[in-house]
Amino acid sequence: MELFALTESAPRIRKVALHRDAQNALKDEADVQLERFMSYEDCYPLDARYRPEDHEIFEIKEFEDLDGIMNAVKSPAGVQSWVPTQEDFMEIKGLFFGVKTNNEIRVGLQIFDKRQIISNKCAFLHGNKSFGLMKKTAFSIDTKIVAVLENKDITQSKDNISLFFRSLHTVRRLFDMDIYFKEATEKDVENFFSDEMFMEYEKREVGDNDIVDNWCRRKIAYILKEGRIKDLGADVLKKQAKELKVDIEFSENENGECRLVFPDDKRGLKKLLRFLDEDIYKSSLSGTIFVAGTKREG
Repeated sequence: MELFALTESAPRIRKVALHRDAQNALKDEADVQLERFMSYEDCYPLDARYRPEDHEIFEIKEFEDLDGIMNAVKSPAGVQSWVPTQEDFMEIKGLFFGVKTNNEIRVGLQIFDKRQIISNKCAFLHGNKSFGLMKKTAFSIDTKIVAVLENKDITQSKDNISLFFRSLHTVRRLFDMDIYFKEATEKDVENFFSDEMFMEYEKREVGDNDIVDNWCRRKIAYILKEGRIKDLGADVLKKQAKELKVDIEFSENENGECRLVFPDDKRGLKKLLRFLDEDIYKSSLSGTIFVAGTKREG
């Protein structure tokens, strides 16, 4: 079994290399923690005003795994290994591990606290009938998980991931949860895309489903609430999109003014909304483009 660290800075996910005996111990502990956490009686949609009892749990269906946690568990070979220093430990915000059963994956997530770091400063390790100075830094995992990501069928082309948790306050230490509180109304959506920085907006559908789904409505509501783009023009956004290598379509209106073009599909629309919500950024060190999971100013 693999163990992963979720960090504050890019790359957000790093693999923690473990010896075989450590992997086996982690597997035993993960099975116990996942079974205990998911042994609930009642499951409810997120309600920020309600605090679940011990036998209750919140579930967010179609959770957007922006950090790629599920993919890391499915394909750990492609995840960068973690080579820690004392300072790197302070970057860790969470640990996670996954259990695969047939076509189902469950990922247990823990909060990482600095008290879990076992410093080598004046730490003594027993061996050969006496204690010697511990020369390397160590850490421990927690005895409980705070959230679970679940994909019941990984054979499907589209991930259908659910997030289970009990404490909204705790899970917000791992994920940006703001978009799950409010959805934009139909009028909000029309007003948003009727802004002068867009070409003329027309409601478009794929089959019987409006491509502006619930995730998009929550994202639009959050963008409107933050007011990040109200003072930006399409020219500025075009320049930023080019710098970040984000494939977003722009065009000119009849007056030769630059305008954003409304995407033709859900994937394009979600990419546009992530861009407008500053979810896409460039690493200041490597120049690599990342999709953020949380908002944190440097």
